[in-house]
Amino acid sequence: MMTTRSSILMSCLLAACASDSESELLAGFSPPAPAAGETQYVSPIVRDIKPGEDRIVCSYLDAYVDEDFDIGRIAGYNTTGSHHIILYTTSLAQRPNTHDCKEDEMVFLSLVGGTGGDAAASAETKLPDGLVRRVKGGTQIVIQTHWLNATDEAFDGQAAFNVRYESLSPNKTPTDFMAVMNTQFEVTPGASQASVECTFKDTVSVWQIAGHQHALGSHVRIGFTPTGGEERVLIDQDWSKEYSFNPKFLDFTASPMFVRPGDRLRVDCDWSNPGAEAVRFPSEMCGAIAQFYPSTSQLICFNGGWLGG
Repeated sequence: MMTTRSSILMSCLLAACASDSESELLAGFSPPAPAAGETQYVSPIVRDIKPGEDRIVCSYLDAYVDEDFDIGRIAGYNTTGSHHIILYTTSLAQRPNTHDCKEDEMVFLSLVGGTGGDAAASAETKLPDGLVRRVKGGTQIVIQTHWLNATDEAFDGQAAFNVRYESLSPNKTPTDFMAVMNTQFEVTPGASQASVECTFKDTVSVWQIAGHQHALGSHVRIGFTPTGGEERVLIDQDWSKEYSFNPKFLDFTASPMFVRPGDRLRVDCDWSNPGAEAVRFPSEMCGAIAQFYPSTSQLICFNGGWLGG
């Protein structure tokens, strides 16, 4: 069941529920009310996102999950200026607060669902048959929002999620996200390149993968090399800014890519920077995002090393 520290909201399993941590709504932001059996989580308002600012913000809510659940449905809603919004749980609870996300806290966050887009948008996360997002009990709800202000005026931003929790299904397999990222590059004026390679430690099946860059990206290449085998080029494509918000996934749903310990994934990124100053992470990115199963937690590799060992 979902709780705050002061109350148990058992009625959430039977009827529509408001957010576990009620937040003031930004003027003009009207996320749909949760349907029967759903819980709504609303982030605090992120104030004064200045022109040119690129911020990734983590909001630890006064909202908790007491038991293990499957996610029956999740839909996200955001105000304009958002690159993405993601709902996480964490086993390392904090006093409710909002702050700029730190790289080292990502290892403690488990993805529930999310969406991307530079508009007031909504999206429902759907999975292939037989797969499910699974959340663990004893965790706190976290909303991550990424804001890119390409306008001439400061603005405020906010996000919300409607979630339906269901009892664990023995007939479904948990799936999660994987990220392989370089965070140490420098996109200098003109043309530049960077790469990242990670060696797998787990046996998993990958059913979707995409490259990830931002507006200055010009090309991305992803190669997979099984232990003792030849590299298989998965993606080799010119980059479009649109892919930053709507990833162009290569889909393996019908025949997932089987990954074993010792196999390697390499990402090569090219950029074209027309400006006079260098750009770094997170204003630009170089990496791959993927979905896999079975999972007990997400897999994140930064600069060749997997978070959490």
